[in-house]
Amino acid sequence: LRSSGVGAFIITRGAEAMYVWSSGHLVAPSPLTTMPVSAYFDELLRDDPSLRRDTTGCGDNFLGGILVALVKAKGREATMLDLCAWGAASGGLALTYSGGTYHESAPSEKAALLAPAITAYYERGGER
Repeated sequence: LRSSGVGAFIITRGAEAMYVWSSGHLVAPSPLTTMPVSAYFDELLRDDPSLRRDTTGCGDNFLGGILVALVKAKGREATMLDLCAWGAASGGLALTYSGGTYHESAPSEKAALLAPAITAYYERGGER
């Protein structure tokens, strides 16, 4: 892939671990490895199955989370842990509402819902 110009990738596989790699150009170097989906949302939905809606928008929200992580890096090199924490939390939250778009009733409502999932991902160091 590197010879074809790919500098990094994250391959999602639904509820299975993601494959990640980075050459170190835009994202800190990372060997080919796996990163988990959000254990926070796995546990939340296991404990209360009535919260589960559908997978519509999970991938779009995952990508949105990655973009937020890149912007939040603010001049420092983002890591795969940063990208996966934000991506997995954003994609995981999408499982709790229908249609893929979260309609906030107040500014930053979605950010408040994401915060504990992102914190949990960092605390676990990307481990399940």
